[in-house]
Amino acid sequence: MKRFHGRLDGRRLAGLLLPVLIAVAATGCGSDDSSDSAEANDVDRAFAAEMVPHHESAIDMAKLAQARAQHEQIKTLSNNIIRSQSAEIKQLQDGNDRVGSSSEAMQQDSGMHRGAGGSETLGLSAQQMGMDHDLARLRSAQPFDREFIDMMVPHHQGAIRMARVELAKGQDPQLKTLARQIISAQTQEIEQMNVWRKDWYGKVSPAGGVPNANEDAAQQGEQEMPGDSGEHGAGHGG
Repeated sequence: MKRFHGRLDGRRLAGLLLPVLIAVAATGCGSDDSSDSAEANDVDRAFAAEMVPHHESAIDMAKLAQARAQHEQIKTLSNNIIRSQSAEIKQLQDGNDRVGSSSEAMQQDSGMHRGAGGSETLGLSAQQMGMDHDLARLRSAQPFDREFIDMMVPHHQGAIRMARVELAKGQDPQLKTLARQIISAQTQEIEQMNVWRKDWYGKVSPAGGVPNANEDAAQQGEQEMPGDSGEHGAGHGG
């Protein structure tokens, strides 16, 4: 009889411990799932929010190029921009959800570049972000390809600046990985567009080439910011 009660007590003890163990395990899983958002800061949220309309404006320009470009190279580049940046917009929207960007906060920060400024949180003006272009001018531009390059180069420069701020001051690992991809892709595309412009029209874009990382850092009051003109890799960004 004693051994029977001993086995019963063991079963009762196991029954009592099982819910506790399940609760502990569930708590641990919850912490893992929220770790990324817990690390995120305002720069992450601004980067994810601002890069969506930045990508959308690049896609608008690329769609015009699909119809109006004279050179097949520009049409191929535009197709790549539309495909890759549409995919990145989905990543950025997922990032917004993950880091907790409320629609109100996104509108407050992105609203800056509807006025005199760009993104207050990123510390960049609309011009520095490459968001001061005139799409209507591109629609009627002659020659179209030259104007497309002259608009897309500063637009890409802006994406690089935004991504450098994310690398320097952001916390979210996935957004920082995306920022590196954007810097790499934009660097290659700026260099390629300037090669085409010089070959076709005699000079590189008036906007210049890949923005100098140290100059960007000085404007932001930082000694150094990650990413330089030597960064290369696969993919396309905004």
